Amino acid sequence: MHRFYLTGEHGLGAEVRFNPAQVRQITRVLRMRVGSRVLTFNGSGQEWEVEIVATSPQEVVGRIVEECEALRESPLRVVLVQGLLKGAKMDYLIQKATEMGVAEVILLSTRRTVAEGLGKVARWDRIAIEAAEQSGRLVVPKLSGPYPLEGYVVGQSPGASLLLWERERVGTLAALLDRMPPPDEVKILVGPEGGLEMDEVALLRRAGFVPVSLGPRTLRAETAALAALAILQHYWGDLR
Repeated sequence: MHRFYLTGEHGLGAEVRFNPAQVRQITRVLRMRVGSRVLTFNGSGQEWEVEIVATSPQEVVGRIVEECEALRESPLRVVLVQGLLKGAKMDYLIQKATEMGVAEVILLSTRRTVAEGLGKVARWDRIAIEAAEQSGRLVVPKLSGPYPLEGYVVGQSPGASLLLWERERVGTLAALLDRMPPPDEVKILVGPEGGLEMDEVALLRRAGFVPVSLGPRTLRAETAALAALAILQHYWGDLR
């Protein structure tokens, strides 16, 4: 059943209206008619089955016929703290991180951040919504930033805060997770394409971030982030 993101809270029997892009998809692409049913979700954990009761080229109206109960969110709250990437790499990462169950993405501007990665948060919000629609998630990850690295670390509590760093030769992420009890939330910080400067790593260490590697190979930033999310969800989340 097709899924659409609608903001707000609704009850049984309530009417809902779809936005213009959704109207085009419902009427022109999917060619749905009165009586067709779709799923809607509000990005905050609620999902409903909706019957279409009126259509026109300008408007589609639905009525909520059932409140759905679904457990598709990971028990582990993962916050991805990501150095901005260039162009389509950031689009790709937001899409796939949403599919992997990330709860929040905090964007960072670091010493090696490329300027073209700035100013696209509204675009990435739309990508996250579309990925949540496709993957069946009930929650749309919150995106915030970009923040300068130095400003972000101020006031950070240590907690379960991990730093992916290609020069860390002491321990891997998996080895660390073997020794740690599962937390309710974990932050995983990944640098941009060029990595982090040594003084930035030192700053993060002082803020309580624990450097870990993913093994002997150096991965691209977007690959490293997704590999780390998969490992975390396997150990502590719902990819078992």
